[in-house]
Amino acid sequence: MWLQRLTGRLSKHDIQALAHELSGDKAGIEEVLGIVFRQEDAHTAMNAAWTLSWLSKPDKITYLSCHHHALIDFAMRDDIKCRRGLILAILLDMPDAEEPRTDFLDYCLNEFANEQQHDSCRSSMIKMAARMCAPYQELREELRQRLEILPPGLPPSISCAKRKALSTSCRRKRNKNR
Repeated sequence: MWLQRLTGRLSKHDIQALAHELSGDKAGIEEVLGIVFRQEDAHTAMNAAWTLSWLSKPDKITYLSCHHHALIDFAMRDDIKCRRGLILAILLDMPDAEEPRTDFLDYCLNEFANEQQHDSCRSSMIKMAARMCAPYQELREELRQRLEILPPGLPPSISCAKRKALSTSCRRKRNKNR
């Protein structure tokens, strides 16, 4: 049912309406997630990911948390056919695991400097890295060093994510010294 509804050109309003309709429907959400993961048709996979990104935060937590690791694995794939930023946006709305996945942390730390990635992906990777590094002084320091070597003149979304990550890291350091 959802495959047919997600095929073709959809407007933002169409996607929002589908996300609203999908709200609270565990089977429907899992079907749409399967469309994203299978990637049979790039445009349909994109529409499916876009729809999932518009789900409410409680819906994402309730119905997608059990797929957290699968979403991370998918976000790191080289052959992803939908916008990686949509998958990262879903992950940003979900609670962090008890321990950060080192492969995902390494991926975010390496790829936010990669100019081949979309700006939205890079800023999301900075946010993800900052969240994963937050509880660990050594990792916060590594993140700070990597952020400081980014070249000047960054696009606004990356510059803002960088500034927030650095200020959060500095705030944590000052609070620990008190």
